[in-house]
Amino acid sequence: MVTKKHRFLAVLAIAAALTGLTSCLKNTTTPQQPYTLVTLVNTAPTSYSADIYLNNKKASDQPYAFGNVAGRSALTPGNLTFDFKKAGSDSLLASTSAFFDTLQYNTIILYGVSPVNVYRIHEDFSNVSQSKTNARFFNSAPGTDNVDFYVGATKVPGAQNFADFTGGGYNSFLILEPGNNTITAKDATTGNTLATLQDANLLQGYAYTVFLVGLKTETGDRKLAIKVVTQ
Repeated sequence: MVTKKHRFLAVLAIAAALTGLTSCLKNTTTPQQPYTLVTLVNTAPTSYSADIYLNNKKASDQPYAFGNVAGRSALTPGNLTFDFKKAGSDSLLASTSAFFDTLQYNTIILYGVSPVNVYRIHEDFSNVSQSKTNARFFNSAPGTDNVDFYVGATKVPGAQNFADFTGGGYNSFLILEPGNNTITAKDATTGNTLATLQDANLLQGYAYTVFLVGLKTETGDRKLAIKVVTQ
């Protein structure tokens, strides 16, 4: 599943401050300002898109649709509130607020349909392998329960119900062999394949989140699919 990336308008506003450009004055350098990193992933298979608001200001330059990713946006640290509203309206879908510290890396996931919810992960990459590849697996497909993930023929430990990842028990990354793999999600009860992604290139030293997304009742853009997000 192709990842489509969006930028924050807020990032554009602070981009110059984050580059640490050399001043026109001789021997004077502007110090790099602190930043926090945020990745947003929309796995909510709604028929409508969302607008993103950061501290009550619109921060998305275009509607944020199912499957969209805003990757590694650098923002000014502090108390941040992310509001997700139905595109073109003031209808609040979900919201999350927290203190985002300097050099902290966060992933924010929009998920569900009715209701739409949001889950924030304060990432910990301290145990990520540099010699292997690293991946975790989230069931973010409403209406699917007892799902097994496979990388090639190897089953990932633990069948997952929808949104089990919000309990925090799946935040850690599993260490796997790097390379091209087929990733499959199956119904653990029947063994039926729900979705497959072929030729998923999981690179050495990288960390990925693998999602099952979409709806069992859909056959178009919102059908069940495997989505891989580079962290």
